[in-house]
Amino acid sequence: LEAARELAANAVLPLQRLRALSALALLAELDGDGAGARILREERLTLAEREYPLPGYLAELQLDLAASALAAGDHDALREHANAARSLAEEHGDLEALLRSYRYLVASYYRDNDMDAAVQLALAARPILDRVDSAEAEGFFLQFATLALNLRGRFEEARDYTAALRTLGEHTANPMFGAIADLTVMHRRYVQGDYKAARALAAGTRQRLEADNGFHAAIPTALSFEAIAAARGAPVAEATTVIESLEQRYGNVEALRAPVLRARGHLLARSGSKDRGLALLREAEAAYRAAGARSVADYTGYEIAELRLKTESTPPWDDLERLSAGDTFDYKLAMLQARAYAREDNHLAATAALEEARLRGNDLWSERDQLLLERYRSVLAMADAGGAETAGTLAGDR
Repeated sequence: LEAARELAANAVLPLQRLRALSALALLAELDGDGAGARILREERLTLAEREYPLPGYLAELQLDLAASALAAGDHDALREHANAARSLAEEHGDLEALLRSYRYLVASYYRDNDMDAAVQLALAARPILDRVDSAEAEGFFLQFATLALNLRGRFEEARDYTAALRTLGEHTANPMFGAIADLTVMHRRYVQGDYKAARALAAGTRQRLEADNGFHAAIPTALSFEAIAAARGAPVAEATTVIESLEQRYGNVEALRAPVLRARGHLLARSGSKDRGLALLREAEAAYRAAGARSVADYTGYEIAELRLKTESTPPWDDLERLSAGDTFDYKLAMLQARAYAREDNHLAATAALEEARLRGNDLWSERDQLLLERYRSVLAMADAGGAETAGTLAGDR
């Protein structure tokens, strides 16, 4: 460390100083000083742009800054650096750097709950996937790309990317990629509301990781997925056991605080303690937001609104309106808005919300959703014909 500091301050050759700045940035990052690492990397980029303006090298430096910005939750800076890296990589013909830039962009838009942008980039990178010989770049791109595709109901493409993850695991003999593939399927089942299948997949992944001494660091992630899915669909006693196991083994891991709160909240609500459950779910949402995971925070917010819509006499417009304050579409939110409008007999707005969900939800749109849309359309037709009383009866279970 002292040698690197001395070299950074007094190096005669720019290349020596660049190497020293790289070492200091890495040391700062390992020491938990993300802001300091970012400053050092910015200084390194400025020096390189002046002394060694080689497209491939500059792309790598931009990607390092994108990684620093992602860790800091600074999506604007991340996109600036990742897009700069993408332009440089295209100029240099560096497909690995190009895929890494896509990886950071998709991760950023996914975490920021802009799934339209995430999906667009996830599909734009598809032509270069088979041409990149980097398991790290390909694997982590596929992870975030598949999660975004799941949330947009693009299940065919998501299955293709999951299969690519499994192939990557086989070719590299690295079980981590297989575990990531399993978790993307679990995520897909959860988004579809099949909590029993999601829990079984997460449990199987966790058990395989426990049997492999090299991948214990990934167990908390699998167990947190298992706990949340169990809280939604497993018998209460079983779900309690899974959640307690997560708390006992990893209760001191700050990153797992939000998943534990979310699982506990759902379980309490299912067990008849709705108010206590809602309080924990709100804590979980706040914890996700504090960690910069807006997409998961918003989804937890949708689950809060869904619970209230099922159990309260008036629609939870306070939650629905704050969650729809942005300009991004979400299928689950649109469906909740439709049900809330219908409860107030505003079937025109309810139908409009369902129509948007039908047009943009892709494979998330189900036969049951289509039947609900037909019911709302019938109510509107009856109302237009002057049969308000009949329309109200036809609306039935809103």
